[in-house]
Amino acid sequence: MTARLPLTKFQASLPNLPRHMLRRISEGPGNCWILRGSAKHHPYGYQSVSINNSSVLAHRFAYETLVGPIPEGLQIDHLCKVTSCVNPEHMEAVTGEVNVARSNCTSAVNSRKTHCKYGHELSGSNLYIRPDNGKRQCKACANQRSSAHKRKRSSQT
Repeated sequence: MTARLPLTKFQASLPNLPRHMLRRISEGPGNCWILRGSAKHHPYGYQSVSINNSSVLAHRFAYETLVGPIPEGLQIDHLCKVTSCVNPEHMEAVTGEVNVARSNCTSAVNSRKTHCKYGHELSGSNLYIRPDNGKRQCKACANQRSSAHKRKRSSQT
């Protein structure tokens, strides 16, 4: 089984994984170790394995078995962004904040934006951060919307 996986520094440690888990691993794109099986019970598609009659997340189990304990307060980030990958070289223990910031969720994507959809820079005096929810807004666009609204209201009276 292990001969099908790309050689890594963890190759010698693979026998430490349970046989029933090893049988489900196959090579994927980018040297991922894809754990085949159903991920329908986890909202983000993470795979689980049964260890001592308990269901555990496969990527966390692989990391802890092949690398070592996950430090308190940290999460495992899939650097390859493949949630079914159990290759420890594709994982890093990071804070939740770093894990979310690296993701492709809406808030992470928006936080990386440097310009609004109309091309105005989102920085300095052109940046407004809403106190109620922390969202960033373009002041130039807000001023244009406000001016248009005032013109519309004055023309109606």
